[in-house]
Amino acid sequence: MEQANGPEAKAEGKVDVTVRVTNFAGRHLCYNKLPSHFRALDMWMRRARGSRRFAVENRSPRPQVSVIRCKSRRPLVLQKTTSEQNMFAPTDISQLDENGFAVVPSILDQETIQRVSQLVDVARAANNSENVANSSGTYGLRNLTDVVPEVAELVRHPAVVELVRNAMVGEPFMVRSTLFDKTPGANWGVFWHQDLSIAVEQRHEVAGFSAWTRKAGVQCVQPPVETMRQILAVRLHLDDCFASNGALKVLPRTHKLSKLTTAAVEAQQQHTSEVVCEVAAGGAVLMRPLLLHASSPMDVEASRRVIHFEFASFELPPPLQWRYRIPTK
Repeated sequence: MEQANGPEAKAEGKVDVTVRVTNFAGRHLCYNKLPSHFRALDMWMRRARGSRRFAVENRSPRPQVSVIRCKSRRPLVLQKTTSEQNMFAPTDISQLDENGFAVVPSILDQETIQRVSQLVDVARAANNSENVANSSGTYGLRNLTDVVPEVAELVRHPAVVELVRNAMVGEPFMVRSTLFDKTPGANWGVFWHQDLSIAVEQRHEVAGFSAWTRKAGVQCVQPPVETMRQILAVRLHLDDCFASNGALKVLPRTHKLSKLTTAAVEAQQQHTSEVVCEVAAGGAVLMRPLLLHASSPMDVEASRRVIHFEFASFELPPPLQWRYRIPTK
């Protein structure tokens, strides 16, 4: 592969790459330019090399200069399809417990996406205590079902219900909802972290529950690790979410660890290969909250609205109670 800005590749990060496609007679067919990560390029090249249509020459672990030769005159199409954009992440929820995450395409239909998008955009424009905002505007909404009650309908959406029930034991219910976005005025990376807190009705001193805080008027607490292991996060995407506009990144299998110190998180970064969870609008990412996850700033100005639900199927030790308890039926 030839780089748009010269034949030499940087050893890390993301670059603009131009792929030169020729037929076996050496005749040039097309150039396709795309931003991508080296790992993604390398995996794609391995797939291409095994195809009957393509032959890949001069492949290296860090693709620098390679030529893809095409057996037909039909040019190679590099626009990501739904199946291709998920080729680097598990798409079978049976892998959820092993890897800590799964990418599932096509959960919400276009009509549902448009209706929910309009509702959350109206809420973002309003001034309320749940808005997470700066001078450029609102880029998040806490306690989303308080602000947009209609969002609770998604919890009972047949495709969402099937997804959640296949991934959990018992009768699941939603215990938290948040809207995330990146905007030109709120475009920063989110560092590697675990989700460690839950929302409860009132504060009560119970063994194993610590680090009490209040967020947008809601009491939050960090429960024991075993409690967090039983929670499922479901991220529903209202927009296409790719590496270029700050898709979720995860470190597979780190959900099997306990609460991690800063030093332990840094060690996992060094020894675990990250996966970018790219998903088209209407798709979902399932994730265990203890899984280390992060996101990068967006390279292109493209909205990346994500509704983040958390589900449980168990009660808290009394007298603690869930702040939200929206059933899936």
